[in-house]
Amino acid sequence: MRFPKRFQPELFISKDATRPALQNLYLEVENKRLIACDGQKLIILPVSVDNKDVTGFVPPEVISAARKIKNTLDIAVKCGPKTLTLRDGNSYPRPDQENKYPDVDQTVPTPTKGDFELVLDIKHLQSIAQALGQDKLSLRISD
Repeated sequence: MRFPKRFQPELFISKDATRPALQNLYLEVENKRLIACDGQKLIILPVSVDNKDVTGFVPPEVISAARKIKNTLDIAVKCGPKTLTLRDGNSYPRPDQENKYPDVDQTVPTPTKGDFELVLDIKHLQSIAQALGQDKLSLRISD
């Protein structure tokens, strides 16, 4: 799995011990996306995947360690079934898959035609912008 360093999805994990699945990021290889959710905010980050990457949990500590590798522009993690390996050779155990990650496709509403209300929480928007390495917000609404 690979994505630009400017993205910080590890900021969006839950601190709530009663929600162990949300204390990790979740890589969906088939959809080429990394998901992070803290129970209130959700980001879905497009990623590049390797043919040996496996769907499953990725602890935020692994992303933080990959971020510290010098002279790289991206985060790169080999996501095997039991082990997560960084480009510097360090490896980490993959969390148990016992807990199921929420189905984000059921969480995010399907757009419908017609009028709708869009409510934006400024504090959440600021943390989303930080996680996506941006300082601007762009909304595109099309029919």
